[in-house]
Amino acid sequence: MEKIMVMLPSSLIIDSPDLRSKTEKIGHIGRILSIYRIRKIMLYITRESNHKKNARLISSLLKYMECPQYLRKRLFPLRPELKYAGILPPLRTPHHPTESKLEELKDGELREGVVVKSNRSFSLIDVGVEKPIMLKKENLPAGKRITVRITRNERIHADYIKPRDIREYWGYSVSITGQFLGKSLRKIPSDVVIATSRRGVKINDVAKALVNNLHESRRVLLLFGAPHQGLDEILGEEGIKLADVTDFNVNTIPRQGTKTVRTEEAVQSTLAVLDLLSDVF
Repeated sequence: MEKIMVMLPSSLIIDSPDLRSKTEKIGHIGRILSIYRIRKIMLYITRESNHKKNARLISSLLKYMECPQYLRKRLFPLRPELKYAGILPPLRTPHHPTESKLEELKDGELREGVVVKSNRSFSLIDVGVEKPIMLKKENLPAGKRITVRITRNERIHADYIKPRDIREYWGYSVSITGQFLGKSLRKIPSDVVIATSRRGVKINDVAKALVNNLHESRRVLLLFGAPHQGLDEILGEEGIKLADVTDFNVNTIPRQGTKTVRTEEAVQSTLAVLDLLSDVF
């Protein structure tokens, strides 16, 4: 599932009446995306009012959730949009450790950290214990977030590690495309584009072909519509047909018992189905 990039609309929270309920909804979605190991989230713009403000709010809340708790005070100054950040559920992903003492750090353990101080010889990194630890890497900008590997010998220090070298799930990135969906799709490289829609083909009818494409692809885009508009309508406003810009258009809840399915419900159902099918075929 790590190869899947999820695209969500800026109008995702348009039905939530206040900041608290918006925060709660984004917390739910952030948990779902992490459960299914999504590494990249992109927000495309829809035509509702305040679309830029909504996109920034969604991005801020998702980024706050993804950041390990012990780094949040350094990386996220007090902002109005984070007023209810305390109700966001913890991710409990591998990069959100609960150990907070120097003596609890394990040799070879990976930690997220923030550069506290750096000179021409070494850097000091806050990794969420009583005091910063030394990293033999010089001239890093203060406040920069990095990933390090803990080494224990005569004393504890850190070694720099590139994110692409991490094999376990290490959270997600969030970006705002700043454009409508059609224009965003033209600029984002992908091998397979999957649309989710009530009008799509039943997932069981294309399951094998879909999974084969997933296995053979390096970059997969998974698209979700908005609370009041499906992908057909969203792209139609740009004069684009859904079939012209997607490889699959699937209905992952073909026997839904409700008149509508909320975006967050569609996200959870779709990722659960794809995760299961990836093991079946």
